[in-house]
Amino acid sequence: MEATRARQITPALYIWLTLFFVLNIADLVSTYVALGIGMREGNPLMSTLLSHYGFAALIAYKVAVILVVTIGVVLLRRFNPRMAKITIVVCNVLVFAAVFLNILQFNLG
Repeated sequence: MEATRARQITPALYIWLTLFFVLNIADLVSTYVALGIGMREGNPLMSTLLSHYGFAALIAYKVAVILVVTIGVVLLRRFNPRMAKITIVVCNVLVFAAVFLNILQFNLG
């Protein structure tokens, strides 16, 4: 019974993973808007992808990140639920910071 419960995605983990998805979409949208008003991408990797392959590359990258983090957190939860929660919280904080900085630049720029 305990082993089965440890493998399930709990409602709390589902909420954290959903928030991660939403924050990444917000990052994409805020980046798109920022680029549209003349700002430039500050992340060197994203800037290179953008200049070589266009905005579709940023979308593909974000989809890959969402999938890898989600799968990684779900797998990690099987072995260490606490570490899985810490991981997704840290990921959410980092993506939130990126969105916040994008929005802050709109207001300052």
